[in-house]
Amino acid sequence: MRAPRGTTLTLRTLAALAAGTTLLSLAAVPAAASPGATPTDATARLMARQRVLVAGANTIRWAVERTAAPGYGSIELASDQVIVHWKGLPPAPVADAIDSARRTVDVRVVPAAHSHAELRAAGLRLAADIDRAVARADYDIRIAPDGSGLTLATDAPELLGDPGLLATGVPVRHERAGAHVPLATRENDIAPWSGGARTRNWSPALGMVVTCTSGFGVTSGAGYHYLLTAAHCMTPPDAVYDGNSDWIGTADRENWQHDVILVRAYGTTSGRIFDGGVNSNWGKGVSGWDWAYQGQWLCDSGATTGVHCGIQITNLSVRTCSTNPDSDGDYNCYNDLVSATRRDGGTVGDHGDSGGPVFSLDGSFVRAIGVISGRDSSRQNVLFFQDFGTAWRDFGVNPVTSGW
Repeated sequence: MRAPRGTTLTLRTLAALAAGTTLLSLAAVPAAASPGATPTDATARLMARQRVLVAGANTIRWAVERTAAPGYGSIELASDQVIVHWKGLPPAPVADAIDSARRTVDVRVVPAAHSHAELRAAGLRLAADIDRAVARADYDIRIAPDGSGLTLATDAPELLGDPGLLATGVPVRHERAGAHVPLATRENDIAPWSGGARTRNWSPALGMVVTCTSGFGVTSGAGYHYLLTAAHCMTPPDAVYDGNSDWIGTADRENWQHDVILVRAYGTTSGRIFDGGVNSNWGKGVSGWDWAYQGQWLCDSGATTGVHCGIQITNLSVRTCSTNPDSDGDYNCYNDLVSATRRDGGTVGDHGDSGGPVFSLDGSFVRAIGVISGRDSSRQNVLFFQDFGTAWRDFGVNPVTSGW
């Protein structure tokens, strides 16, 4: 558990001391209305076609959430249908939701050998075995979407092919993969604060300013405004600033195991995210949020590298461990991250993009899907993010929405 810590100097002062120079103030520019950078026509068509699939999947997923049905495996988006993986028979409320979704989309229910809950429990047992076997290692334990078992993805030689790590009660296969690398380094936002903008905070443990990206403006049931971003970037009650060292607010509530944190905003947050390149002031409005599904096409937006699209969800992870330190200097393992692959092989982000928005297109608007956690160290096209549904469960927040 991370201990709270604070700062006594303003970030502007600290940054100036670190750089040995004077910081120049730039005029603040909010996220303006524009299409900004857009995905390729093919990817845009895929996202548009998936909107009806996502709507049908959401009908089923909310029934699962309300009933806590034990046989649930996963929901997958295929090219023209929704696939529901289920162990046993879905209970009546879920079966009714499937029938309702079938009014607008093709839904196929496929038997699963194991439920998501069973595989998650097995994955946590595997993680405990690994933690006892080695002091520190990079690894990612993934749940097979079809419920068939687990995948242990790692580059650590002491974990590859170790038969003692396979005694989890479910099938486990090995896959060689790199480390989870946090993308911690757009520039000058103003209130109401938007997603996709640069954030800065001082880390006493690292002795440096940590730079990341804001995710989405959100509100709680009590009406407070926050920015949702990555927990590895900061710790309550850190003071958080924008790229021009203007005070945004204070790191407030976190679930560091899920790598999500809320920054309590000074002023309000907007229902918009920055779009386009690093120096763009274009933005898109947020129309709401969706659950994350296997096969879903997405974009992300970071303050360091801008917007990337053509990213498709490939895995839901149980536990992802990193030997890269967070802002406290801790080496953390994160639970329930989602991994996705940019299919053209291009990058999904770089240092400074952590915490940025992961989204799908909804006409001229976007749907909040999650926030960036990191990328695979050996494959620049593999993204790790935490889904918005997990943040909703953790904090009870919803995205601020925009009418333009």
